[in-house]
Amino acid sequence: MAKMLTSIKRFIGVSTEPKPTDCPNGSTFLEKDTGLMQIFEEGNWTPKDLPSMVRTEYLLKELLDEARNTNSLLEVIVHSLND
Repeated sequence: MAKMLTSIKRFIGVSTEPKPTDCPNGSTFLEKDTGLMQIFEEGNWTPKDLPSMVRTEYLLKELLDEARNTNSLLEVIVHSLND
């Protein structure tokens, strides 16, 4: 039976914000303003060159998630204004 060795964490933020340091090796940080992926190994964040298609996919997913959240918020506001 397979044994889980670690549970990586995935972060998304902007390039200027501080990156966490209390995460397991292999964790990732996607800089949504630059499209750069960083990988955490041995206490350091190292840039990882990703194909532009992969960066675009991550960024589009993030934008879609934000759009869904915005639409949900707008629906709540409109509903409360109509009451």
